[in-house]
Amino acid sequence: MPWSPEKLVRLTECLRFSRGEQGAHFSAAPTGKTQKSQRDRQLAAAKKILVEIPELTEEQYAAAYSEQNNEWWNREKGSLTVEDMAANTPRKVMRAVELLEKVRSRSESIKQKRGVPAMPEVKPAIPVIPLTHDEACRLASDAMSAARVEGRDIQVQAVSLENGAWGIVVRWNTEYFDKPETIKSQKRWERVFKEMCKVWEIEKQERMKRAKNG
Repeated sequence: MPWSPEKLVRLTECLRFSRGEQGAHFSAAPTGKTQKSQRDRQLAAAKKILVEIPELTEEQYAAAYSEQNNEWWNREKGSLTVEDMAANTPRKVMRAVELLEKVRSRSESIKQKRGVPAMPEVKPAIPVIPLTHDEACRLASDAMSAARVEGRDIQVQAVSLENGAWGIVVRWNTEYFDKPETIKSQKRWERVFKEMCKVWEIEKQERMKRAKNG
């Protein structure tokens, strides 16, 4: 299922944050003559990437980003941004495309050495079963309960979507995920919640480290 430029930018922030990089969160403050913020530029770059690679999955992007966001890049270029991923390399190819080719080539090489048949580059999309009103309300309640178990206070509301379907809108109430996220299925919620638990654990460790260091 297609994902949004906003989600790609937030995933990038999460990947930067997981490495403990300073300034992991893109600023929304307007700058320069155009008054466009750093986040605005990242969103424009994310849109460019998704137009160029419409079949791109979150897992593929994360693998490509992690491939480039290494010590050499950080030392020579600074923290890797979405703009960097959307820029052309010396080969005149979008960096995200070139990195995907590199990751995919290595993966297929490893599989072939192990005698594992090569898999298709892009998995077919699995249809999302729409939620009913009652299911969305129940999911919203379960989501808040699950967050409380993790010691987190989130805001969740059932909302009506297109074609009579329902979903939930989640406000994570955390610095790195400040905008609400719309979730349309139970499976999607489980996946997103698992990702957030990892982020929360990183935040917890950072707070403990800062407290220990005074």
